[in-house]
Amino acid sequence: MANSNLTFRSLWEFAWHAAHFQAAREARLEALRGQVAPLKARRLELRGEINRLTFESVLDPKGLRKPLGSATERLAALDTQIAPLQAQIDQLTRQFWVTAAQVAEHLFQTLLHRAFRGELKHGSGGVGSGDGDNKQGKGV
Repeated sequence: MANSNLTFRSLWEFAWHAAHFQAAREARLEALRGQVAPLKARRLELRGEINRLTFESVLDPKGLRKPLGSATERLAALDTQIAPLQAQIDQLTRQFWVTAAQVAEHLFQTLLHRAFRGELKHGSGGVGSGDGDNKQGKGV
């Protein structure tokens, strides 16, 4: 048994905290995506400019070295600005393989299984614990 203190109350608290955590996580992701979007758009423009300058440098090799080098440096600087934001986005989107609802359902099923096997302690907040959750005032 992984957690002998699992109760209906702890499951409810977990679900409440999971929902708030998920909302905060989504808000953070949205903020990060808003910060990185203009940088990525600028990076796309710079890549287009570099491609144009590269093509033109084939036609006139001496005249475009300086602008091409400058554009490449600006792209490298932009990539260093994007990297930490993208790393945070990647971390937030890759660490969750299941939804909070799936975890809550699994915990609920585990709790029910344990309750029917009689593994929940009296007074632990589980079914019929007599701690005020029961409307009749007595344990089941």
